[in-house]
Order: sequence, then C-alpha cells, then structure tokens
Amino acid sequence: MVVVTKKSLMGKRLVDIWISGFIMNIYSFIKRGGFNA
Repeated sequence: MVVVTKKSLMGKRLVDIWISGFIMNIYSFIKRGGFNA
C-alpha cells in the first residue's frame, strides 16, 4: 500500500513538472513574438 502511494505521488510530481515545463515553453514562445512573428 505504501509503495503504491509513493509511486502515485511520484507520478503526480512528474506530471506537475511536465505541465509547468510545458507552460514555460508556451510562455517563452509568446514572449519571443509567438504567432505575431
């Protein structure tokens, strides 16, 4: 039970990191001019 919980928490953390990285990529893209370029 503890192992499963630890695994799911780790997975959630990885997803949070991936989402934040994805948002940062979009933000930097818009900052460079984005679709207006």
